[in-house]
Amino acid sequence: MTSRCRRVIVLACRTTDDGGATRRTHPRNSRQVSAIPGFRTGKPGFVECPEALDPATGGTQVISIELTKIASACNRGPLWRKLALWSVPEVLKSPSWVCKGWCREELEDHLCYIGGPDQRLGDDGVWVQTPNDLWLFVFVTGHARIKKWRWEELPIGEELDALKLRFGEVQWPK
Repeated sequence: MTSRCRRVIVLACRTTDDGGATRRTHPRNSRQVSAIPGFRTGKPGFVECPEALDPATGGTQVISIELTKIASACNRGPLWRKLALWSVPEVLKSPSWVCKGWCREELEDHLCYIGGPDQRLGDDGVWVQTPNDLWLFVFVTGHARIKKWRWEELPIGEELDALKLRFGEVQWPK
């Protein structure tokens, strides 16, 4: 695997030289991160997903993420968080559900996009089948910015009931 490919797979956060030495790099600009399918270069300091579902209209909207948040996840976060970022655009474009609020009174305008991509990046950087009970939760602020993302399990066949119990309101599908 070339150094360029390796850099793209781990979001330009850690690369390994041929000698086995590890050096850290940072996504100083959005060109490195916008290599992830579904993201593009946005405002300075951001990359964005331009085709995210707008649950209010059924159309599309632009949802962005700060490069510093990506760098923090890459340099201090667990490996799965870096790899899950590759599935975030797919979940934003075609979620299974969009829930309103984050279970807090002040956050009623915040959304949680939930989807189960067919495949996800495994720990070795190879695409693997996503288990049926594993869902990617992408938390988006009222200003259309990604705050966090994580994999969570939902009981098979009872997903909608579990989401209604947790969030109260499922905004998409209507």
